[in-house]
Amino acid sequence: MQTTPPHWQRNIAIFLLGQFLSGITSMTVQYAIIWYLTAKTGSATILSIATLLGMLPTILLSPFVGPYIDRLNKKMLLIVPDIVAAMVALILSAVGEFGGFFPVWLIFVSLLVRALARTFQMPTIQAILPTMVPGDQLTRERSTRCGEFGEHDYCAGTGSCPFWPDADAAFDFVRCFRCDSRSQLAVVR
Repeated sequence: MQTTPPHWQRNIAIFLLGQFLSGITSMTVQYAIIWYLTAKTGSATILSIATLLGMLPTILLSPFVGPYIDRLNKKMLLIVPDIVAAMVALILSAVGEFGGFFPVWLIFVSLLVRALARTFQMPTIQAILPTMVPGDQLTRERSTRCGEFGEHDYCAGTGSCPFWPDADAAFDFVRCFRCDSRSQLAVVR
């Protein structure tokens, strides 16, 4: 007979809240980088390269990451990529603060590192959750948590809308309305 660990639901809620907050901050930085590139360069080519660097690691590596996640320490796979992405964001911030501008090549490196971190984090979260739930509650828990992955992408856009300083008021209103509509859809799902 399997014993149910005490406070397992609280532990999952705390874990998912932490991952959600991490995702919100990560996506807010992502939005800030994209808007910075749009405002400063005005180049569709630069924006396309940035988008590719933000997506290609996930697209190319996702099929191969799963077996490594199963073999490695999942706790470290959650912590280390977050720390590395935060360090790169701090370096980018320091260079921008002290240098007066953000070099495009450093932004590209930042986007690449962030994409690599996310490539490992999302499957690790999905792999670690079943180990936190008692076996007899697994189906119920997975059915209640099925929509939680990726919602921070929508919420980050909504939460960060009021903080963009260089856009005119009409554009801010339209952008926030669009972001809020996506968040509403995420809640409905």
